Amino acid sequence: MQSVPENIEVVEYSYLVIGAGLAGLNAALELADDGSVLLVCKEGLLDSNTFHAQGGIAVVLSREDTKDLHVKDTLTAGAGLCHLDAVRILVEEGPTRVRELINRGVFFDHDEQGLSLTREGGHSRHRILHAHGDATGREIAMCLGEIVSKREDINIWTNTELLEIVLDEDGIAKGALFYCKEMKKPIVVQSKAVVLATGGAGQLYFNSTNPQVASGDGVAAAYRAGAKLMDLEFFQFHPTVFYKEGWPRFLVSEAVRGEGAILVNKKGERFMEGRHPLGELAPRDVVVRGILFELEKSKEKVVYLDTSVMKVKLSDRFPKIYQTLKQAGLDPENELIPVAPAAHYFMGGILTDGYGESSVPNLYACGEVACTGVHGANRLASNSLLEAAVFSHRAAQKIIHSTKKAGAGRFISSALDRVEVLPKGRDIHFKAVFESSCSTIRHKEALVEIIGMLENELDYYHGVPGIYGDLYTQRHINMCNLRRLIAKAALQREESRGAHFRLDFPNTSEKWRINQIVFNREGEEIWAWNSTGLS
Repeated sequence: MQSVPENIEVVEYSYLVIGAGLAGLNAALELADDGSVLLVCKEGLLDSNTFHAQGGIAVVLSREDTKDLHVKDTLTAGAGLCHLDAVRILVEEGPTRVRELINRGVFFDHDEQGLSLTREGGHSRHRILHAHGDATGREIAMCLGEIVSKREDINIWTNTELLEIVLDEDGIAKGALFYCKEMKKPIVVQSKAVVLATGGAGQLYFNSTNPQVASGDGVAAAYRAGAKLMDLEFFQFHPTVFYKEGWPRFLVSEAVRGEGAILVNKKGERFMEGRHPLGELAPRDVVVRGILFELEKSKEKVVYLDTSVMKVKLSDRFPKIYQTLKQAGLDPENELIPVAPAAHYFMGGILTDGYGESSVPNLYACGEVACTGVHGANRLASNSLLEAAVFSHRAAQKIIHSTKKAGAGRFISSALDRVEVLPKGRDIHFKAVFESSCSTIRHKEALVEIIGMLENELDYYHGVPGIYGDLYTQRHINMCNLRRLIAKAALQREESRGAHFRLDFPNTSEKWRINQIVFNREGEEIWAWNSTGLS
């Protein structure tokens, strides 16, 4: 640890929220009722995973559904690693948080019965709320973003990059160090509590549904500050991502299969039947492996979604997907849609309690950056937006009623001894290599090799700061360290479970029905294991 340089400007707010997806926007709104809030965005206010979320938000609102069924579906998808208490909080409090979103102006689609509910993979009932067919996250982000923008007690900084969590002399969080790209200088924000809502880490991989901002910065900074991380080996790949050479990848929502679309190979043959009783609506890890094994057998790059058997017209129910496919030169209601899996959601992250607090006092995390224990080894479709709403509310309430007073000093974990500019294309190279070694299907030799490569890369860039150095280098260091931890967790888990499949350990082992936890104590990497509260 070292002191923050005295020449860096310091500003103070009651509360600091980093990230502007559903979790960050919701936390900022609730905290603003108690004090001044600074909301920091890496790029723009609408640059988040939430904005890109298509499918919807899973919640029990139908008389034909029950909370027990939602709990059961979540536990089944999580493959034995969900924390039952966290799942119950999610499901029990979900309806209230969704009604709050509606009261704030979020508009969900309706049918003749009222709120329109659809079904997605892994769900036993129709319980997915959606907006504008396939633009649920966009509706939520724009609605909450507009409210936040009008609040005089919430200040918004855009184009501002998180570098480090600032701690006092006893290791209590008291703010964060940023680099403001518009002012072209570092700045410290001091606050009573820090909420990390920085989203996911899909940019660790070459093929991803995530926007550029999703590079794992929050998890990396929290780890350097001493926070415990959990379940890092579990990274969910979405089964159906549009694939066309020279065209950006984009997600074709799970709800398309929920409305009746089927998966076929180049010959038009279904291949998910017989792999799982739910076929195309099996949990995502099952469908992803089904696709990957089919691709290995056929030596093709893609499988196909056949929408001709859907119960509704694609253009009516999923207008955004339909228009994007048309722009890519496809007639999606008359042609098969080429798809392949891509990195989508990080189940692992900063270990938190039921109120979003990390192992570092006054440092909170909610949304995809956190690991609450809700998702286990494999997230149930559309539980992520619900988790963001539920646990950001709980974090804000805990912060308002119980923060610890930070002491003297301002300390950060990074060294400041040299500057290095990242060679062009180096980050792309590591994305591709990491994807080939540590995506959904893994084995020991590839994991050992990629860990060695990442350790060598981190040794070379050791001591490069984001304060005076190149931000792309800082981001590269963050991603390489997070990749290394993910690969190490994957190597240590000698079984297959949920989103983690080992070719050399293809079976699930009761011995490995545990969470892996890693944290940094004064530069030493420490691993621990937990088996309590699992269901």
